[in-house]
Amino acid sequence: MTDITKVSTKGQIVIPQDMRDALGIEAGTMVAVERVDDCLVMKKVVIPNLSQEFRRAQRRLRGVAKKAGLSGEQDVVDLVREFRQTHGKAIRKAVSRK
Repeated sequence: MTDITKVSTKGQIVIPQDMRDALGIEAGTMVAVERVDDCLVMKKVVIPNLSQEFRRAQRRLRGVAKKAGLSGEQDVVDLVREFRQTHGKAIRKAVSRK
């Protein structure tokens, strides 16, 4: 669907309401604008909330740790130490070949 809109004296344009609704564009939404020949291409930019993503990852990792029987930081340290003792020599050998 094509709509015609007018550029304001400040260089602003109005994105038609039905297009904003369809794309979930509201006040404050970031939009990337690129010139391609004699066209302007706009794309909605979604910037993730890193704090929220970090908390989500922490919850997932806690669930995995719980299923693995790890209850605290010391359990993880012990597991890493055990892995290094068991597999450290093989890992160092593989790395030194490169």
